[in-house]
Amino acid sequence: MRNYKDLISQIEEWTKVESKPFATRLHTAFEKYQEYISNGISYDGTGKNNDLLLERPLNVSIDSTFIAEISNLCNNILNTYNDYNNGTIAKCIENNWWDQYKENWSTHSETASGINNVYYRMRSRVEGNDTHKTFTREELFHIPFNRRDLIKPYRYSMIGMPCLYLGCSIYVCWEEMRRASINNLMISAFKLCDGHTLNLLDLRLKREFENEDSLKKYLQILPLIIACSFKTTSKAGVYIPEYVFPQLVMHLIVKDNVCNRKLDGVIYDTTQQEDDFKEITGNNYRRIENIAIPVYDVKDEGYCSKLCGMFELTEPTTTEYEDNKDSLRGYLPFPDGDYENTIFWAMEKRFENPNLYRRIKE
Repeated sequence: MRNYKDLISQIEEWTKVESKPFATRLHTAFEKYQEYISNGISYDGTGKNNDLLLERPLNVSIDSTFIAEISNLCNNILNTYNDYNNGTIAKCIENNWWDQYKENWSTHSETASGINNVYYRMRSRVEGNDTHKTFTREELFHIPFNRRDLIKPYRYSMIGMPCLYLGCSIYVCWEEMRRASINNLMISAFKLCDGHTLNLLDLRLKREFENEDSLKKYLQILPLIIACSFKTTSKAGVYIPEYVFPQLVMHLIVKDNVCNRKLDGVIYDTTQQEDDFKEITGNNYRRIENIAIPVYDVKDEGYCSKLCGMFELTEPTTTEYEDNKDSLRGYLPFPDGDYENTIFWAMEKRFENPNLYRRIKE
């Protein structure tokens, strides 16, 4: 049997930047995945800090029927990409891969009373000719409906469709901003308002399992997670093939939920983390997670009514301003941990003040 934790490392290798066409990269990754799991998967039962979570390892046997199901899903995903490439995008929405995937999909809930209920957004102060621009709370929310012309296609958002992207740490926002100068990035912290819950499609690379059934079920949905996790070979163009499946997923979530919103969005691991910060973030994978939530309603101007009611946020600020006003170094150094000695953690501590948050108007 192959080790599940090694599979995670393999997926990161299969989805790395390469010059080959995306269709080739995707096909190769699927072939390697099927070969890797064919003789069974074992999970040793250790958690984030190498704590033993289970009394015994989990061993999942893989039979020919299971491999055939995985192969069918992989082929459906590959055929969907071919349809997209050929311009028959309507077929991508109708393709049965999504229905097959929905039978086993994994969801994750975020609640206002949860332990990890603070999220972050960043925006650069250096935009065009405005080199020291400042922003309001509203300008750290989703792009307003009357400026939909500004909305480009990103990993989990469709062109022209407002979407609220949130990072689960200030660090992951910085990575998503391509490591821009931290002093030029304005930051707002977000909280779910009391009584609200986010129900999210879980597209993270899972690290912990409770039993064989949960592990085997997860192996069934991994092909789509792989398809959504490729690092981009180029960020210069408008069409980015690595974004095709994440955008299709978001399109299908919106389509499925037009009448009855079952999923609010997706939660996924960043593809931007470099090796030099992996030791600092350690096994706290929350620090590399993002959430993307498409708007619920569409209006001529302003902001999504439901999202305005779901979140409260802080006034945008910068690390430089906060450090000048009241030194952030008072939080540092922290005796335990690596991430706790970074400016990201110090800023997150600053945002713990509940009096900083309020809602914006629609």
